Amino acid sequence: MSAAIATGVLAAAGIYLLLHGSLVRVVIGFLLLQHAVNLLLVTARSPQRDEAPILPAVAPQDPLGQAFVVTAIVIGFASVIFLLALTLRYVRAVRASGSAGRGNSAVESASGEGGGGASW
Repeated sequence: MSAAIATGVLAAAGIYLLLHGSLVRVVIGFLLLQHAVNLLLVTARSPQRDEAPILPAVAPQDPLGQAFVVTAIVIGFASVIFLLALTLRYVRAVRASGSAGRGNSAVESASGEGGGGASW
């Protein structure tokens, strides 16, 4: 039950941050949503939740679910690093062009600068 609550909280926080305007918060929301999906896969994998995965009395579980989750973690990590690199490059390109001082709200929200709203 606690894993289901944690999955729901992670998914809700991830979706909330994805819908936010800041680029850094979008990346963090994407990361939280990936963790929610991984936790969902781990908890949904075992039909016998109270038993250990390897016991002498029962047949051992298939490790395919854990392999999928490990693969998803590695792919998710690479995609988050790629999104962070794109965000950083975007902020640097807009600052170099000189339009950051003219009220570009996307850059101000991405870099945490600006007058209004919550900042990172």
